[in-house]
Order: sequence, then structure tokens, then C-alpha cells
Amino acid sequence: MKMKMNIKNTLLGLISILLLMGVGNSTSFGQVNTVPASSPVGAIQLASGYGAPGGTYQAFDTAGNLAYQGNGAAPAVTKDYLNVALIHQRQNINDGRYGNGASWISNSINSWVKIDLGSEVTIDSLRFGRDRLGNFDERDPGHFKISVATSDMYANGDSTNDAAEYQLIFDSQTYSYDGVISGAQTIEAQFAPVVARYVKFEVTISGAAIDEIEIFGISNSPPTANAGPDQSIRAGDTVNLDGSGSDDDNTASASLVYSWSLTSPMGSSAVLTDAGTSTPSFVADVNGTYVVELVVTDGGGLPSLADEVEISSNNLAPTAAAGNDQLVILGNLVNLDGSGSSDPEMDALTYSWSIISAPGIIPALDDANTAMPSFTPVEEGAYVLSLGVSDDIGPGFPDMVEITVTSASGFAENRIVNVDGAVDSLIVGQVTTGGNQEAFGNFLSQAIAALQDDDVAKAIDKLEKAIERTDGCALRGSPDGNGKGRDWITDCAVQLEAYQLLNDALSALTAP
Repeated sequence: MKMKMNIKNTLLGLISILLLMGVGNSTSFGQVNTVPASSPVGAIQLASGYGAPGGTYQAFDTAGNLAYQGNGAAPAVTKDYLNVALIHQRQNINDGRYGNGASWISNSINSWVKIDLGSEVTIDSLRFGRDRLGNFDERDPGHFKISVATSDMYANGDSTNDAAEYQLIFDSQTYSYDGVISGAQTIEAQFAPVVARYVKFEVTISGAAIDEIEIFGISNSPPTANAGPDQSIRAGDTVNLDGSGSDDDNTASASLVYSWSLTSPMGSSAVLTDAGTSTPSFVADVNGTYVVELVVTDGGGLPSLADEVEISSNNLAPTAAAGNDQLVILGNLVNLDGSGSSDPEMDALTYSWSIISAPGIIPALDDANTAMPSFTPVEEGAYVLSLGVSDDIGPGFPDMVEITVTSASGFAENRIVNVDGAVDSLIVGQVTTGGNQEAFGNFLSQAIAALQDDDVAKAIDKLEKAIERTDGCALRGSPDGNGKGRDWITDCAVQLEAYQLLNDALSALTAP
């Protein structure tokens, strides 16, 4: 992605240079102008602890200013600053205030400011001043440069990777700017529109003072690709695609860059024709589903998310549903259930199950061509099964299910661990007391420890004691109240789940 962004920035930079030279564009970009300052808002203020005129500042109209913190930009970061007063700190550069009392002063030659605009936007001008209240007329910036990037590895005042990420788009020396700001002037640099998220402003003179940086441009959101509606076709037909419904906030649909890609079903040799236009086509040479993806890019270089369209035979493919993963005990019969499989046209389905991996010997799969086959595992471990379903046209989308086979003790331990985790997370109102919650957890921990020591009798004893404290909702419709058999879990939803899991564990340990 970074390489693509760098290529994009390079191309945009070349375009900017051509535009600055007047190639292919009648608009006069590449200027340094003096422009009116943004309108003031409210009265002139005085920074706390400072006198006039040095501490004076005034808020101004920030509408359209992409650099302003209140419009989504981050506080500016700088290479350095003259650390003499709070009124000359880096955070003042884009805080929406003019004046010496809310400014930044550089502390080295070739110092710089970086502003994260918060998102990628298209910009075409940058403004700055020294003291737009007109009280000070010194600390000129000298020549300045503007660079942009769509990513900044550090974005925190570290310029280590700037050479790889930033693209120079403006150098005031090219336009004979003398590096001087007279009084309350606002200096504006105009340049060809460019996509940026990060803007870097460099000044050549140490001690240069800037009261505010403002950045303007046009909003640019990524375009939206529209690959058209899904289609049903017959093998041999020519499929005509239409992406002309794609749109963008600044670029006309006809001017978007279209990029289509085709994923064909097995056995197909289909190839897209005119894949760089809004209306490509291909011949569907075999039955199946063709997936075509469209990405469009606007004039600012922003790509869309991909949009997909499916082209299939007259009958849409069925979808297999192999059921939920299971944990079972070695030697027990495993019943599978593919009855959740479906076909869009409600066509009759045929089923094909297979065991694609097993811990050792692959067992026989009974009724493998039905919705509900079964098998008996012969070893502990993971068994992965695949279910394929077909309608009259052919196979659809397969599904897989994993059956984990373990010992009775392993099964019981799994169920107890699940309950133990749930009990630990219970809050006031779901248990009688914190002490009872801890005691319940102790029963479970002791049962787990007993299983790990192969002491099944002790595990059963601890399980039965835990079950006695969580059986009211299941057996009597509500938690057991005060008394010897009082339930410690009082939330019926939690209690019912814990009761079921603990009884599963007990059944596994007590089965013949």
C-alpha cells in the first residue's frame, strides 16, 4: 500500500509541476499572493500573564480551514520552537487564533511544521502570517516550502522517513517571493490541487514567527464503485457489464478510471474485453458462477472500495451448511446434520459428505449421501468433514465442520472450564454473594484438578455439589431461596446454561 501511495504522490507531484508551468491548464497556479485575513470573531484577547501588545490574540473565522484543530485536524507538531513563552508554542499554529499572543517561533534554520488534516483531502492553497493584528513586523520566515503526504510513519515531530513519504509541491523561491511579511499581511501560496493528509511547511530562517497556518481546498471523498446488478445467464452467452452507475463527489462518472477483474468457475477460459472501460464484456463459456470485481479511481487518485457482481447460470447455486462444530467422547456415535443447507429456488438437493482429515485411521462414514450421516471415531483428535450439496445444475458452495474427539474426562473438563470462566465474570445481582461465587468457583477448580489427577470419583463429588447450587431454575422454575440448598447463581439465564454444561460433564463421567 505504501508503494502505491508513493507512486500516486509522485504522479500527483508531476501533474502539479506541469500545472505550475502552465501545461494543459489555463488556471494560474503556483503563486505567492497577499490576501485578506479571515474575518475576526469576537474581541481581541490578552493571554494570561502577558501584557499588550505582545500577548494579544483574536479568534477568527475557521470555516473551510482544513488545518484548524476544530475542523478535524490534529494539533501541529514541529521540528522545534523557541521555548521562551507559552504564547510561542507549536500548538498555537492551527488553533484558530491570530496574533503574537498565539504564535510559533522557529528555533533553527530550515525548521518545519507538520499538520495532520485527519483524513485525505484535496488541497490547493496555504495561508500564513506573522502577526495579523499588526503589532509586530519582524521575524520574517524567509523562503518557504510546502510538501504533502498521504502517510507519515511517525507523524509526531520525527522527520526520519519524510524523504520517502513527502512530495514537495511548492517552493517559494520558484516564484520570487522575498521571504518578508509586512505587518498584518496574510501570505497565500497557491498550487495545483493535490491529495494530502499530512502537510509539511518549512521555513529557512531561525526565529521566524508564524501566528497561524490555514489550509484550503476542495473536499474529496473516495468514489463509489457500482458493478451493476447480479445476472443470471446461460453458458455460451456474452455477458455485458455496466459500471456507469459508479460516482464521485468531484469526478464525472465518465472520467473515472475503471479497473475490472474476473474470477471464473472451474474449467472456464473467459477473458474480459475492454476491462479499462465502464462497459466491459466476456463470454460465459461454462456453467457456474463468475465473480467480477470493479474498482474506480477519481481524478484525485483516490480508489473506491471494490464492488462485486455475480454472473451465474439460470439456476443459482445451493449453499451447504454442515452444522456446528462438536466436542464428543471417544467411542460415541457422531451425528452430523446438513439439513440447514439451502437452494435459492428451493430445488431438491443431493448431499456428499467426506472426511478430509483425521488423527489416524479414517473411519467409515455411514449414509454419506444423506443430509444426516454418522460415524464412530476410533481415535482422539480433530476430524474435519466437508459437505457438498448440488442441485440439478451442479455443485454449490461447500461447508466444513470440525469434530473434536476426546476422552470422557477431557469432555467433562472442557464443560467445567466453560462454566468456571462464566462464573468468574458474574457481577452483583447474578450471584448471592462474592463469597458464594468464590466457593462455587472452588468446586469447579477442585473438579478440574481431580480430573487432571485421574480422580474421577472426587471430580463427580465436586460436580454434584456445584450442581446442587445451580439447579433451581431448571428443576423448579426459579432460583432456590434461603436454606441449605440455596442456589448461589441467581440469574436464571446464566444458571440454566451452567446447569446444562455441568450435567453434560457429570453424564460423561458417569456413563457406563
